[in-house]
Formats: sequence, structure tokens, C-alpha cells
Amino acid sequence: MESPQTKAATPALSVRACLSTYAALAGIFGLLLVFCLALALAKPARGAWQSVAIVAAVFTYVIVWIAAFRLKVADGILSYRSLFGGVRSLGLDEIQLAEIKIDFERKFGPPLGLLITPRSGCQKPKILVNMKVFGKEDLHKLFDILGPALKGNRKLSILGRD
Repeated sequence: MESPQTKAATPALSVRACLSTYAALAGIFGLLLVFCLALALAKPARGAWQSVAIVAAVFTYVIVWIAAFRLKVADGILSYRSLFGGVRSLGLDEIQLAEIKIDFERKFGPPLGLLITPRSGCQKPKILVNMKVFGKEDLHKLFDILGPALKGNRKLSILGRD
């Protein structure tokens, strides 16, 4: 169990999805939206505006999905928020193991994730952090905070680990 002094000594971290995540994911649908809008204005055929509405809805959904990601460490508590997973929290003293998981064949969940496993007695679920939406520098700060609980290679590349 951490003492209040140890909790105060833990650096605070509060991060959101990085700009490159917005550019990559929202950029695709933003360009598609501009293309559909240009077509609808140039040739207002039957269904053109419905296509614009569908692409606009998908574009909005992608922006909201990306904006939902938050990772925060404050007062000795690690909290992770995603659109569908809600908020999950663990005390830093409750973490038994943190390990980088790479699985590009997974049907659901992030292909590059940080699996945080709580100690067996704490009765809290595991946290799977989608690492692809956060910047490298922010992840390295998190790795520093996790310290010895983090197992494995900390070096990250575009395809996972260097």
C-alpha cells in the first residue's frame, strides 16, 4: 500500500489522443466528406445528399470516438477512458503487471495495447489501453510512472515495438 507521501511523489499525467490520430482517422473521412459534398453540389442526383449525410455522420462519430480517449495519472490513481469502455481506474499500488500486447489479428480491441493487470486481491478488472491513439512521448511518461510493473520492451515503432 502506498503512503500519502509516495502518492504525492508520483508525477501527474493527463493525456488525450494525439494530433496524428485525428489527422489519420478523421482526415480520411473528412476528405471523403468533401468529395461527396462536391459531387452532391455538382450533380445533385437522387441519393447524393443522403450519401453526404451518412459520411458526415461517420466523420462525426470518428471525431467523438477519438476525443473520448483519456489517460490520467493523479494522486496515485491511473484512469483510462474510452468511448465504449467507460472509465476504468486502478491505484498505482494495485497494479501487479503492465505489459505491451501486440495482436494485429484480434477481431475486437486495439492491435497495440497496454494490458494492466491488478493484484489478485483487489477485485478490479484488467485495463486494456489502446496505445495507438496516444503519442510516443506520453506513453513513455506513462511507462516511467508504471516503473517496475512494466514488463517487456519499452521501445515503440509505427508497427509496435522496435
